[in-house]
Amino acid sequence: MNNKVSIFYSWQSDCPSDTNQKAISICIEEAKLKIKKDNNEIDISIDEAIRNKSGSPEIPKTIIEKIEKSDIFICDLTTINSSCNCNNRKSPNPNVVFELGYAVSMLGWERIIMVFNKKYGNFKDELPFDLEKRRVSEFKIDDKNDKSGKGNLTSILKTGIESIINLNPSKPYKIENNSVKRDRDVVILNQFLSSIHIETIDIFIQNLPTMIKNDMFFYFDLVRKLFESSNFFIYDDDLKIKLYNFYKNWISIIRYDNLFTSNNFNKDLRLNLKFDVFEKKQDELDFKKMTVKCSEINVTFKELLDYIRKNYLIVDIEKNSELAKGKFIKYNS
Repeated sequence: MNNKVSIFYSWQSDCPSDTNQKAISICIEEAKLKIKKDNNEIDISIDEAIRNKSGSPEIPKTIIEKIEKSDIFICDLTTINSSCNCNNRKSPNPNVVFELGYAVSMLGWERIIMVFNKKYGNFKDELPFDLEKRRVSEFKIDDKNDKSGKGNLTSILKTGIESIINLNPSKPYKIENNSVKRDRDVVILNQFLSSIHIETIDIFIQNLPTMIKNDMFFYFDLVRKLFESSNFFIYDDDLKIKLYNFYKNWISIIRYDNLFTSNNFNKDLRLNLKFDVFEKKQDELDFKKMTVKCSEINVTFKELLDYIRKNYLIVDIEKNSELAKGKFIKYNS
């Protein structure tokens, strides 16, 4: 590694900024200054995701390009729904997990630094299976005035960054053969499409925003496991963005399950309204946000299927859909 080192910071805004996004950013900057003080020849630059800023659908592509050009990847895997009483699995931010998967494929695990604020959970119990076996650095920052917590995290980051700089691990070999890349994309596509039953997803979208059928959660869980796997990687950038946009909208809608109540007969979720009015003002605001995502998922799902049909004729969408249905039937038998 030359004297110029690029760090990409993958953050999440679900947890309070003073304990996570902003706090980690401050600690990365402090670690950079300490390393610079020890070795004035090292020039460290820090970049980060811009996904929450105003812009266009090109933002995911911009993030991907930044990760490709970086030397070190730092991400916040803190659980974002540890306080939720819902049945959903405790998990880190899906955007961060997606970016981590891409970073692993481009940079390798040896260039990854993962941190977890134990104020919001226990990573051994709550991280996806593929990640819980990896080295995750715990820290605890309680609030913006927690100097001790920030000092500890700064020390962790400084040690991790210096280790990567000194070892300079090789980045994974970039396969240039386009046919091999395409073949591997086809494998992932078949895994994805055999995890969703098209008719069920269509019904799910049609029923939004007033109802979510229970069988949809089976397919969502299959797709979530695929996306959270460190083996999930797509070479085709356009396909990658379309998959990412669909999944992002899907998971955004699921997060608003607090707006629904379960039907005891078949466990389908129906909008929890009394006399067509929400009991809480926040629920009304959340509903408006969810409605936007409901419109977006309809568009992103259609765009994804259209792209696959036009560019991947070898992939049989309908056959894979039936395979997904078979998995559901077997699960319930």
